[in-house]
Amino acid sequence: NGFIPLIHRKNSDYAAFIGAQSLQKPQEYYDPDATANANLSARLPYLFACSRFAHFLKCIVRDNIGSFKEREDMQRWLNEWITNYVDADPVNSSQETEARRPLAAAEVVVEEVEGNPGYYDAKFFLRPHFQLEGLTGSLRLVTKLPSVKQGNA
Repeated sequence: NGFIPLIHRKNSDYAAFIGAQSLQKPQEYYDPDATANANLSARLPYLFACSRFAHFLKCIVRDNIGSFKEREDMQRWLNEWITNYVDADPVNSSQETEARRPLAAAEVVVEEVEGNPGYYDAKFFLRPHFQLEGLTGSLRLVTKLPSVKQGNA
């Protein structure tokens, strides 16, 4: 069981299930690259892959509250962890390697929240190596991370 939208094929009398699109209607911009990025961000495979990594990163931080003394330590540890899922050469990789390392690039940036001591903003920059309809895109997720300073240990 599932819910997949039926899409009208341009310049035809047909409808089809194409590209695993979500129900979000992507916004159109004057810049064609921005419009292409909006289209990709509405595709389920990209959303599922990036959401899974965001979930893992939040769980890792939750399970390690208090073990990071500084913001830089948390950022370094998260970047080392996510690098395990980056394929340095996706063009020449086997399908097995692509399955184990689904990202072409990834970075985690952790910043202190001004005026809210004990919390950090984390920005995840993820670029899956797979392509949909000949386009390569990247997604950015932003979340708040607690620290032990707030007494959350």
